[in-house]
Amino acid sequence: LVNLKNMGYEGEFYFGNPTQKMQVIFDTGSPAAWVYSEKCKNNNCPVQNKKYEQSKSSEFHNNDKAG
Repeated sequence: LVNLKNMGYEGEFYFGNPTQKMQVIFDTGSPAAWVYSEKCKNNNCPVQNKKYEQSKSSEFHNNDKAG
């Protein structure tokens, strides 16, 4: 993990099968970690951020309770 001026930490998560390496920022004030999805439209997500390609994962399932 990399300390970002004591405001958060940046690190890597591995998601899916086969795995996809994603850079994430861990918010020290919450239990949440967010990753951009391939379904996110460019006007809502930063273009420079890599997006998780759920269509390539054999184990992905949608969480209907998620936001």
